Amino acid sequence: MSAMYARPHPWSVRQRTKSRPPGIAKQIHFCDHPGMPIATPCPPADVLVVCLCAEWCGVCRDYRQRFAQVEAQFPAVRFLWMDVEDDAELLDPLDVEDFPTLLLAVGDTPHFFGPLTPQADTLARLLRSLIENPAAPALADSSVTALVARIRAARPA
Repeated sequence: MSAMYARPHPWSVRQRTKSRPPGIAKQIHFCDHPGMPIATPCPPADVLVVCLCAEWCGVCRDYRQRFAQVEAQFPAVRFLWMDVEDDAELLDPLDVEDFPTLLLAVGDTPHFFGPLTPQADTLARLLRSLIENPAAPALADSSVTALVARIRAARPA
């Protein structure tokens, strides 16, 4: 059988990337979590996706279904929906002004905090990017790091 037609191991695939010279490959581990498509890389442990919205916000109400669709695509990732008014004490001293605002963290380390266009594909691409590059730079904002710790303490898995 020619190497061109050989099937790779289902949990590990070598991919050539544009930023690497030919012959240098990036190792990506694919997840065998039930319900995840085989082409989905495994997320690092303790990925947390939090959508900060407000019930009175029409965009947020519309986005909730799209957020749930992305959650279904990544069953190994923890998703939380938080209302900024119901959880105001937990969010303090941070003030969320734009909706929806997304918090993305690995463990206690935040990697993204900010408004996001309310499209499922945008969230899925952002999450996939973190999963494929778990060593991505973390946010240096100590107040966001503290928020991640407060959320994890208040809403244990």
